[in-house]
Amino acid sequence: MTSSPGRPIAIYRAAPSLAPGSDTRPPKSISRRLDNIRRYKQARRSAEYMRALVVERAGPDVVFVEAATIPSREQLGESGKVFLLWDDAIGAGWGLADLKVMLRAPRSATVTVLNGRRRSFALTPMSLAGTWARRFFEATFLGELAFTIVFMVVSPFIVGLDLVRGRR
Repeated sequence: MTSSPGRPIAIYRAAPSLAPGSDTRPPKSISRRLDNIRRYKQARRSAEYMRALVVERAGPDVVFVEAATIPSREQLGESGKVFLLWDDAIGAGWGLADLKVMLRAPRSATVTVLNGRRRSFALTPMSLAGTWARRFFEATFLGELAFTIVFMVVSPFIVGLDLVRGRR
């Protein structure tokens, strides 16, 4: 990657794509259904949309870099502005790439996340930890599971209370 000093760097992740027939799980399996729900909830934006968004925010002289080839500390320092382009709300699929960028960027460079919902925020250790927690709950469906368990435990008591009060 060659970038001239002062030009913002936008780091993006190529969207994963499944080749037709590459998913060998049965069409009605639970894991495949959960993956379909997860992909639907992510509502990823296109690469063109994300490029237009960062150009709108940082100007037309943005240098685009694939997340697989994270720039060096010197290149990030020369730029001064680094944008991570998350094509969904929480950066699902980035793994540790966002941490590598944050650690590699010098203190003089600002690392900003632009997500597919047109939101932007500074990437700090606390915001990254919160994002990892949200990614974990999103991937494991623990929030939905906890709600379902509480609902199933509490519902009979609510129905019983209504029956005692004479409501049906």
